[in-house]
This record gives sequence, structure tokens and C-alpha cells, in this order.
Amino acid sequence: MELPSGASITLPTHPAKGQNLHGGPSPYGWDEKVLEKVELDKATLFSGKEVQFLKDQAAGIWSLTSPDGEGGHTGTVYCEIALAALDSTAPGELGQVIIVYRAKLLDKPSTALNLTHHWGFNLGASHVANGQPKPARDLSIEEHVLTVNSKEILEHSPETGLVTGTTLSLSKDSAKAKDFRKGKTIGKVGDGYPTATEGLGQGYLGDGYDDFWVFDREPSSSAIKESELSQLDVFGQMKAE
Repeated sequence: MELPSGASITLPTHPAKGQNLHGGPSPYGWDEKVLEKVELDKATLFSGKEVQFLKDQAAGIWSLTSPDGEGGHTGTVYCEIALAALDSTAPGELGQVIIVYRAKLLDKPSTALNLTHHWGFNLGASHVANGQPKPARDLSIEEHVLTVNSKEILEHSPETGLVTGTTLSLSKDSAKAKDFRKGKTIGKVGDGYPTATEGLGQGYLGDGYDDFWVFDREPSSSAIKESELSQLDVFGQMKAE
């Protein structure tokens, strides 16, 4: 793998598909790490305004430090992750879950880092409408409607699961099943992904929602200068949008 600095590194791979997702196989992958709870006032990658917002919510910040050379990756990376559960601002509507990842490279000039999550939340499981509990069928995530504001998807290799560099339009017949701009019911056969014939997704999920959608929005700056950190207000920006 070649880094932006021009240096080349060799990374250990998962035996099944020959790729380095999550930061590599055990024990290097971040999916196996235990994060530390950070006192809000001691967070270093969130501004004072953002910390104050989190103090007023059901929220917290957790951190992880990955030392230089771990799993073959260069540089010591410090990461803070804010997770907040927000109440609804309108009667009868559900709240929101917000996750914000920030990371800082502490030494080397560059490293490879792409943080995201693939958790699922059934936010309607305890929802009560008009004073009455919702029907049992509504408590399943299969009844949820998934909407993704994207008109393009990245092609991925069936051998490794990683992107090939080719962008696919969701208006093409071969990719229409992955077009969720108008919303599709997760568990409805024929509405979402191609029907699976075996495994956990048998009957409706196909290979699961394991793809690379390109969001229809302007990307934010790829890097934040340390001098700009105190001016950040990502939660206020979300409210404005």
C-alpha cells in the first residue's frame, strides 16, 4: 500500500478475503479494541461549544490510541468518538443518534485512516403512538424504511469486498436494487437487495447492506487545522441543516 507521503507499507490481511478492513486481523483490528471513556471537559478533539452541547444530551466521548507500527500501519493515531442520543423536537416523532469520529496523527507525516460504523439501531422498538404501544410487527427492524441520499455507488471486488475505483450510477438496471433515494422497507422481498437463498439474510437481505454509497452532499474538508479546532461546531451545523 502506498501512502500520500510516497512511502509504501505492507499490511497483514484477513485470511478469508485477503483485505485489511478494520485495521487488520486479530489482534490489530479496531473492531476488537476496548475504548476508554473520556471526561467531557478533558476531550481534546472537540471544541468547547461542542462539549457543552454534549453535556446537555445523553452523550459521551470515547478514545483510542493506536501506536506507531500497529498492524503494519505507520504513525501513532489518537481518536475520539462522540456518541449522542437526542430527544425528538416534535411530538410523536423519534429522536436521533449522532456519531462523530475525529482522529489526530501524533507523529509520522501520513497514514491510512478511514473511520465509519456499521451498527444498526431499532429506534422504534419502544415507541408509543397515541398512548398505545406499537404493534409487534413494528418492533422488528425488518419494518424500517431505509433512505440513502445517493445516486451513485462504488463498485467493489467480489474477491476482496474492497472498491475497484469505478463509480456506478444507481439509475442503471444492474444497480437499481441499491437505489434507496425514495426509501425501501428493509425486510420486504423484492423491495431492497436481491433475495438471499441461504444464511442470515435468507428471504430478504441478500448479501446485506454492505456497499459504498456516494452521498449527495459536498464533502467536508479532509483535514482540520489544530488552530481551527476551537471554532468547530458540528452539532450546531447539523441543526442548521
